[in-house]
Amino acid sequence: MASKKAILIILVCVIAVSIVIGVLTATFCCNGSEEEDVIVHTQSGSIKGLRVNSDVSSFYAFFRIPYAKPPVNELRFKAPSPIEPWSGVFDATIEGPACVQADALHQSEDCLILNVYTRDLPAPAAATPPAPARPVYVHLHFGGLQDYSANSGNFGPDYFMRHDVVLVMVQFRLAMLGFLNLNSQDAPGNMGLADTIEALRWVQRNIESFGGDPRQVTLGGISSGGIMTHALLMSPQAQGLIHKAIIQSGTALSYRFYHEDTEPVARFTKQVLGMPNASNDELLTQLMSLTPTELIKVSSDVKGLFPRGYNEYYPYPITRDLLGIIPENPIDMVRKNNYTQIPMIIGITSDEGIRLEVFMERLDFVNDNFYMVVPTDLYAIDDMSFEKNETAQRIKEFYFGDRDLSRKTFPQYAEVCRDSWYGHITDYVVRLQGSLNYSANVYYYVFAIDGAYNTKKFSNITSPGASHADDRGYLFKINSLANVPVNDDFSDLARDRMVAMWANFIIHG
Repeated sequence: MASKKAILIILVCVIAVSIVIGVLTATFCCNGSEEEDVIVHTQSGSIKGLRVNSDVSSFYAFFRIPYAKPPVNELRFKAPSPIEPWSGVFDATIEGPACVQADALHQSEDCLILNVYTRDLPAPAAATPPAPARPVYVHLHFGGLQDYSANSGNFGPDYFMRHDVVLVMVQFRLAMLGFLNLNSQDAPGNMGLADTIEALRWVQRNIESFGGDPRQVTLGGISSGGIMTHALLMSPQAQGLIHKAIIQSGTALSYRFYHEDTEPVARFTKQVLGMPNASNDELLTQLMSLTPTELIKVSSDVKGLFPRGYNEYYPYPITRDLLGIIPENPIDMVRKNNYTQIPMIIGITSDEGIRLEVFMERLDFVNDNFYMVVPTDLYAIDDMSFEKNETAQRIKEFYFGDRDLSRKTFPQYAEVCRDSWYGHITDYVVRLQGSLNYSANVYYYVFAIDGAYNTKKFSNITSPGASHADDRGYLFKINSLANVPVNDDFSDLARDRMVAMWANFIIHG
């Protein structure tokens, strides 16, 4: 290989998900566990958390810690402002709200919060010898930049707390509130990424109070969390804040979640609001007057302008922005090898595309409109040119031969999704890093486990293999999996080994 270091390939052969979209924001961390209060002192202020003894591990939990000022009123679409120190003791013993989204029961615009989990707290200054600080894993939740939360019912820390790491779960603004780009300082785009950078700065200032080492911070995530992680490696503003990365099933090259041209989204939003000739300033004034519920409706209506088939349209994605977070198109930065080069775990699941099994009723529609499968980094989603349709036909012939899309050919359809949405954008990154002298270790994996903790079962996916985001069940404790029967001899072993591999990487690189 052309690089000075080899790209290491790990095949996690464990075996097959579509993420269950929903937010369990009311679920408490550790049902049936014993808790006791504890107080830590940070630069932001004193924080009261819990000592938790779960059926898996024992640890301290601190919920809904604010890391930035609430992004409300005049701050709604702006970059985050650092949290001001508070007096008294902040109660971090209860879960916080999700950020504004379509289906969460407990949500708020005041949602720039994080959860911290740690096995041990720092010993007193007089202790001899002092307890060593532990590496930190900052995890970004998935949800297509549109939904979900950092709630412990979705991402329980219990298995990571068997290892010498500190886990931080971060929330950030979503959808329009997190990614609207009107090319102005009042709506600059990538606010959700800016939120994450502010959270990483908070970690640098405060994580030592929880036993964490600010010099050893790993950032990671699954799906859109992986996309955000990869994007932040390209941000000058995040340099020095991230020392390792874990990128699962998504990179910043995802054409569904990066738009080079921001004008169409502004135009579609104006169309939905019945003000097609308005300026961007007039649009912003109107959006500032709407309630969160009304903003959700606008976002949904913008998305609904395009038929829901194969290539679902995400109207408010990552873009270049006026904040200087993403200075260039990510694919150009990867080709130039012009981004933060740190140790990295990166990979996909073996059968990402079987997530489309829940949309079987759309097969005939997609078959009749196969142009939908053409990546939008090649042709715009509303492009109906001859060239785009010719490209679509070539893709169809490659995967299906002379057959049509149907239930019988669903496995081939799933391969199209896996390769287009996840495989190519991951493999291309890894191969470029191998040929362009990327200066740090890269561990490239495929997750192929089809066992007890694959979350695809909750979406009634019956196809064999590891679906999109199925690996979450082998890293985090998930309330919906609490009573799942384990009828094999490998699922528990696979989970223990996967958490151990991730923890070893967080610790050692």
